[in-house]
Amino acid sequence: MFDSGIKASAFINEIKNEVDTAPDIADETYYRILTETEQLLYSEIIQEMTCFAKELDNSVSIPAIDPNHNPVYDYEQFRLSEITPIEGADNVRFEDIYAVYYDSSEARTRLKRTTPVSGVLFPDTYWKYDDDLFIHPGHWHEAAVESKGQIEVFYFVRPQPKTTEAHHNDNIKLPPEWLSLPAAKLRGEVYKLVNEDTAAAKWLNDYNVLLEQFKQYMTARDPKIGV
Repeated sequence: MFDSGIKASAFINEIKNEVDTAPDIADETYYRILTETEQLLYSEIIQEMTCFAKELDNSVSIPAIDPNHNPVYDYEQFRLSEITPIEGADNVRFEDIYAVYYDSSEARTRLKRTTPVSGVLFPDTYWKYDDDLFIHPGHWHEAAVESKGQIEVFYFVRPQPKTTEAHHNDNIKLPPEWLSLPAAKLRGEVYKLVNEDTAAAKWLNDYNVLLEQFKQYMTARDPKIGV
């Protein structure tokens, strides 16, 4: 992740000193706006990706009809909480997942995202159920023969949420030259809360302009080869 070198608490204190509002806005509100902005930038624009891999054993077998043998389809499950986030990152959500691969002795397959109902029916799929990730690899094996494989989950990272109680002394996870982006967002949203519409519109317009420039900044640094 990026690292601005500036602590969230120091950044917010600086913004609070600049913004003249009555009544005062609670610190929790500043941290909420900063967290929303930072996580949205990572989810939608920065999209830094990492991978988690794990060996899986078949846990559930679904009977399937075959006129010549007695094979079964397997599907696997594991909790997303088993994924250890990289340093400074939030816990992984299903919505953070970009791609899932299943490696077995038969093949390496990129699985398709689907619903629980369709996932049980169609092979080479994965889906969300509660806090679990379910996978229908779709390869055949003989009944009563254990089938093993490895799952690889590629996902986008997000910084840990910053609050008054936790991670407020973490650095803001943006390039230092782009700190004006969350600063404009904070000013605009705070002025909006106290009905200072002119000041709010000014700063939110600045934020939108900077956001488009930041998109171009990230696009210029995108990988040139890949999926």
